[in-house]
Amino acid sequence: KEQGFVPSDMPLCDYLRQWLNIVKPNLERNTHESYTWEIEHHINPVLGHIPLGALTPGHIQEFYIGKLEHGRLPKRRKDGTTQPLEERQGLSVRSVRYLHSILRQALEKAVDLEYIQKNPCAKISPPTDKRRQEEKIVCLDAEQLTDFLSKAEGHPDYALIYTAAYTGMRQSELLALTWDNVLWKESAIRVAGAVNLLESGEFDHGRTKNESSTRVIDITSRTLEV
Repeated sequence: KEQGFVPSDMPLCDYLRQWLNIVKPNLERNTHESYTWEIEHHINPVLGHIPLGALTPGHIQEFYIGKLEHGRLPKRRKDGTTQPLEERQGLSVRSVRYLHSILRQALEKAVDLEYIQKNPCAKISPPTDKRRQEEKIVCLDAEQLTDFLSKAEGHPDYALIYTAAYTGMRQSELLALTWDNVLWKESAIRVAGAVNLLESGEFDHGRTKNESSTRVIDITSRTLEV
């Protein structure tokens, strides 16, 4: 440690709320809401009382273990009592890795702000699921795609399905597509927005994921007709 350096004694819960305000302008609304929900429901109830300067890799490792074993939020029973810890199921590996990602980012910023000297997440590897099989992406060949689309014709979402097949647009981008972004003369689609589901259950019609996601896609005359 640097001689004379005094780490912050700010509780982690207070710092994480400060961090959420710092990063808010740079995050999509749904991402910020997701981070806030995870922090308030999972991270702060367990680690929030610990001062930043006293937070250790051991604290974080134990936090992950606890979340994997009994990390789901308690259910309220019919008699008004809440489910005890030993009866709760664990979070998935994917969920714990998401918590790790949030903590790592937040504590890295704490280093930048000189609240702490080292990121206690730096030497911790998030959990891995050895049983998890590689996700297989099923790709249709030209003949299969033609057959699929012929059977989907007449479905209320046929135009959406067809556009997805021949543009590669994300689901959120397809749901945000408006008529003014169909470039009829140029035979193209301008991808300029995205619709995302927020933690509140509402839908947010906002920007694309990042600047590179805003683009113009050339389409065929048949796609334009559909």
